Amino acid sequence: LGFPGGKSGMDVLTQVLQLVPQRVADDPRGFSLRYAVPGRLLDSSLGDDECRAKDVEGATGVRIDVAKKVLEGDHRAINITGPLFGTVAAYIRMMKRYLEAEAAVTNPPPTPNGSSAMGQAQVVQRLEQQLRAGGQQ
Repeated sequence: LGFPGGKSGMDVLTQVLQLVPQRVADDPRGFSLRYAVPGRLLDSSLGDDECRAKDVEGATGVRIDVAKKVLEGDHRAINITGPLFGTVAAYIRMMKRYLEAEAAVTNPPPTPNGSSAMGQAQVVQRLEQQLRAGGQQ
């Protein structure tokens, strides 16, 4: 997958936005987008008490709702509803937050001594194994 003609994602988005007639942009009906987030990333994507989602709602004029029902694979559905451009803008902002949350889990930031939290856990596990092995001799 990629963008046609070597264009950037920003180029494609800008072209599409320029094609939208003003009457469509001003349409008072609500538009809706729905996506799913793994349960383990839900809180970090939305923020404590959904504060990040509320910030996006305030900035874009949309409503963001999290489904209570857990979907297959422990995912939760999130609906964004509002004006067309607000809905699209909110979706892009929420995807940015999701990708940041995912990266933080996949590549945790280093601790003050320079090692990652995951690396520390592995060291602790190895030391515990060595202690157990030493106690069995």
